[in-house]
Amino acid sequence: MKLSSLIIFLSIYFIAASCNLGPVKDEVRVARAYDKYLYKSDLDKIVPVTASIADSTRIVDKYINNWLHYNVLISQAELNLSNDQLDFEEKLEQYKNSLIIYAYEQALIDEKLQVDVAFLSIINYYDGNKENFLLREPAFKLRYIKLLNDSPELSQIEKWIRSDDEGDIEELHYYCEDNVAKYFLNDSIWVTPKEIKKELPESGFINRSDPQLGFAKILDETFTYLIFVKEVLKVGEQAPIDLVKEDISAIILNKRKMELLKKMRKDIYSDAMRKKKIELFHN
Repeated sequence: MKLSSLIIFLSIYFIAASCNLGPVKDEVRVARAYDKYLYKSDLDKIVPVTASIADSTRIVDKYINNWLHYNVLISQAELNLSNDQLDFEEKLEQYKNSLIIYAYEQALIDEKLQVDVAFLSIINYYDGNKENFLLREPAFKLRYIKLLNDSPELSQIEKWIRSDDEGDIEELHYYCEDNVAKYFLNDSIWVTPKEIKKELPESGFINRSDPQLGFAKILDETFTYLIFVKEVLKVGEQAPIDLVKEDISAIILNKRKMELLKKMRKDIYSDAMRKKKIELFHN
């Protein structure tokens, strides 16, 4: 049995056992499972005061049924497990101590950990570990527009989206602001297929295993999708730093966390020794 499951199991067991260790004088008994009893006062606690008679009956019946099944299982387990198997005190103590240490260390980390990772640190880590950052999916610099099939000036839009002329791009921005459903025109940053394919039909070219540069036009019953891929990186090529900077930041933070934990544990131990809270007895 896993320790987490064991803790839940024992918690429920101790709650049930504390209320049902034998008959209590003047208590109205509702059910019995071996030497454990369920009393009417126990049921009074589980029914909301706002519940109807029908709901109350259903809640009580379900509770009694679950109680009987649970306590039959507990009794059989007690009968069939050895005393050693039933002795959970050491495991519970170890689990409690692990939780205490974890909570304490997390509090110290939250207080002391520097969570802001400078971009220079990210660049340095990237430059020193480039072999670990190869693309597992294509990356694109592109422009993308989703507009209705009957949108005005569609042929002009197709011309603008493929243009490198600053005036055309400016006209395209103005048009998109007022006339299209969705658009993405920032072709200076890298994007991955998952960031844009949700906007395209299933047959969209972004889903291809070997995407190409250039213009593509896709239509469905309602919309026209215009995509212009300016640059493309394929699977296995070096990942641009823009795509992996968050991953690198997480790596650096985790490294800081491990170093901080190591230092804190060493300092705490050294402090205990200095204050003579630790003593070795040589027999």
